[in-house]
Amino acid sequence: KRLLVENNDDRVAKELRSMFRVPWNIFLWLVAITIQRGWYDPDRRDATKKMICSDLELLLLGVLHHIGHGVAQTVVRTSTGISSEVHRVLFNSWTRSFATTIKSHFIR
Repeated sequence: KRLLVENNDDRVAKELRSMFRVPWNIFLWLVAITIQRGWYDPDRRDATKKMICSDLELLLLGVLHHIGHGVAQTVVRTSTGISSEVHRVLFNSWTRSFATTIKSHFIR
C-alpha cells in the first residue's frame, strides 16, 4: 500500500520519485505540513457519519500522481481504491491551500 523509503539512493526511492515527482523527504514534509496547517481532517465523515478516508499519505500520493502525470481522477481511484470524489475534493482543497500559503517556497 505504501512505499516507506528513507534512503533516497535506493532503487525503490528512485521509482517513488519517478512516479510522484518528489523525493521521499519532500513527500514526508508535505504530509507533515498538511497535518500541521490543518489542510486535511483525518476524522472527516460523510452525511451518514461514515469515515471518508483517514489515509492521508495515500491521498497525497494521489494528488502528486495527478499533478506529476496529469492522469484522470479515475486512474488515481483505480490505483488507490479510494473514490474519485474523495480524491477530487482533497485535490482541490489541498492545491488551493498549497498555492496560497507555501507555493513561494518552491516557485520563485
